[in-house]
Amino acid sequence: MLQDEYLQTLMDLGLTLVQAKAYLALCRLDCATIKSISKMSNLARQDVYRIMPSLQKMGLVEQVISNPTKYHAVPIKKGVYSLLQHHIEEQEKLTKKTTELLNHLKEDDLKTTFTAQEEPQLLIISELSLLFKKLMNGTRASQVSIDSVGTWEAFDGVTSNGLSDFKKALHRGVRIKSITERPPNGKSLPSYVKTLQKHPLYEVRFVSPPAPITMAILDKREVSICISAPAGNSPSSLWSSNRVIVNLALNYFEEIWNKASKSIPLGKRKELQPNNLTLKKTVNHKLQTNPSVARINLHTKGNA
Repeated sequence: MLQDEYLQTLMDLGLTLVQAKAYLALCRLDCATIKSISKMSNLARQDVYRIMPSLQKMGLVEQVISNPTKYHAVPIKKGVYSLLQHHIEEQEKLTKKTTELLNHLKEDDLKTTFTAQEEPQLLIISELSLLFKKLMNGTRASQVSIDSVGTWEAFDGVTSNGLSDFKKALHRGVRIKSITERPPNGKSLPSYVKTLQKHPLYEVRFVSPPAPITMAILDKREVSICISAPAGNSPSSLWSSNRVIVNLALNYFEEIWNKASKSIPLGKRKELQPNNLTLKKTVNHKLQTNPSVARINLHTKGNA
């Protein structure tokens, strides 16, 4: 569908899925209230309220002083061109900084950095936005593989919000294997999942709910494991580069993978267990919350 292609182009230019939907809806309406934008885009009103300031900052939307407040869309040709120019400028800045870094970085600095990175450690992350950011940073840095298993809400939330990063990872040659529950209420897979499935390095398999665990393994070197879901759906997750823990996670993932179905299983959907991560429902609301992280350094002997 053209709609999906338009959304994907805007996301490739730096917008999130929610921002892209709201901007396209406003382009059709030209000038409208939050209520009208919400109805046209099929987005929750609070989500539209939240992302309007960011669209204004990007120069895609202008606020009209009226009662109720209205918003005017910058014409899409002008808006897309502005996003493209900004994208090009950011790439040029990044290229310049990378060149400067390589020119000044000494071999001793590399050895020191490598040693620090190799030290096994454990992190307890108790804030959703920080966990999502760390997962996306890990996805951008991945070079070999990304393996994940979790609830449908977690899978859907991370995939929709990180679609551009996953596509870039596949382009780099990263193999992505995901295990999740079947979509709720007999729904088919979203278009962005089907887009990823067209790539030979991407595969998703399904288990009947509830998913046995929510975790992600990056390059077979780091693992994030959801260990609890306190009140407010703000999960506590264990993040580790410890080789023993990563190997245990890899073995468990392969066990689930081999038993999972390549097609969506049939049957009634069970109630999700309360300790599963409901990332889809909360990720867009909690990305501005101050993170709370407890760091525990773990020094191992013979396993590092």
